[in-house]
Amino acid sequence: DWSSDVCSSDLQEERGIIKLDDKPVVLAADKGSTKLPQGAWSHYVGKEYALTLTRIDGGKTTKNGLVEMFDAQLMITDPHDQIVYNSKGTAQCKPM
Repeated sequence: DWSSDVCSSDLQEERGIIKLDDKPVVLAADKGSTKLPQGAWSHYVGKEYALTLTRIDGGKTTKNGLVEMFDAQLMITDPHDQIVYNSKGTAQCKPM
């Protein structure tokens, strides 16, 4: 569950912020990655971690006004490309 205390995220046009073990980690948007709804990107990078958010092929997508929700996979890696978090769930993109 992405909203757990272990990992939650706020992905924006210029940066992404994830919370790992109650500590915020700021990541830069990779503007060469796939564009997601509401200005989010599929890849964000930082000194300690990188985040990749991908839509699940054939997954469910719903829209409620400006908010778009879709089945996705969230993966966070360390500087050695080792996976430190990997989970499937529902991504929610909404205006900031």
